[in-house]
Amino acid sequence: MGFQNVTPAWSGDEDGVLRTMQRSGESYAAIARQLGRTRNAVVGRAHRLGLCEPRPKLAPPPKVVVTDQVGTAPCRFIEGDGPFRGTDPYCNAAAQIGSSYCPVHHMRCHTRPGAREMETYHA
Repeated sequence: MGFQNVTPAWSGDEDGVLRTMQRSGESYAAIARQLGRTRNAVVGRAHRLGLCEPRPKLAPPPKVVVTDQVGTAPCRFIEGDGPFRGTDPYCNAAAQIGSSYCPVHHMRCHTRPGAREMETYHA
């Protein structure tokens, strides 16, 4: 024997109760208790009836501003994870003031992945 749907189909009266309670600001849990259905069933039906508000779009991540404050110390970012190029493994670009890294590597090391706008790194 295969899967049998034991939940009765939604009636027009139930749709009316759902619409009325949803418009009055009732929670989906309260509507579900009133109708004798699960909360997920009520949310799904509201969605199929077009009663759900579209979800707001997430705000774009803040733009990362790379400062032009560079000092005289060299960047200490170690390039690559394989054999070093030559004898000096460091980037050696001018380091940002207050950091051991140049502005690009400082951003790369101190910004969460995905929040970066600038994806070009020193070669």
